[in-house]
Amino acid sequence: MRYLFIGLVFFTASIFMSGCASGPRVVADMLIKKNVVKGMHSEIAFIGETDTNKHSGYQNSDNIEYKCSTQFTIHAFATKAIENGYPFFTMQFPKGSNSNPISVVTRKQIDQYCTPTYYDKESSLLDDKCSHIGLGQGTPSVIRNVKARFYKKRNPFIPMWDAKKTISDTTNELINTCWNGDSVAFRKAAQSYSDFGRKEIE
Repeated sequence: MRYLFIGLVFFTASIFMSGCASGPRVVADMLIKKNVVKGMHSEIAFIGETDTNKHSGYQNSDNIEYKCSTQFTIHAFATKAIENGYPFFTMQFPKGSNSNPISVVTRKQIDQYCTPTYYDKESSLLDDKCSHIGLGQGTPSVIRNVKARFYKKRNPFIPMWDAKKTISDTTNELINTCWNGDSVAFRKAAQSYSDFGRKEIE
């Protein structure tokens, strides 16, 4: 009986771990202050390999994965902002050349801002501005350690992401580019947002 119990424990654990490790997902925490949601911290977002044969003009396949990781993160931010009653949000990247690019508030703008010119023909930047990897250190394939701050009202002095518009824009991009048109698979991946943790902030 003892060995049967141990076997069941290992079997259950292996299923749990494999489920957590596999499949596209955003790994994140909701930022909580006095039991109220104030924002979100995304540690990493990944979708796995994409069919890069369907996308022309890219010098490096990591380009597609990196863009998809970025769009997945932003979609999660916007979704959670709306769920918690916030129409707007701002984003903060890891410390680097510009951790708060206030002029970047749309899906298209963030593609241009984050993606290095040395493997994306559309970008005019010399190095990655979001994960701060930089030239000579490899090409990024995922975006990491990004925070969002949620707002109830638009601040006229601070450009903000419109959460509803962002959900619409990134959903289309994710389904068509990152999930190769499979809307069912994308919706299933987005269900992982319910697994986000909680992190108390001061």
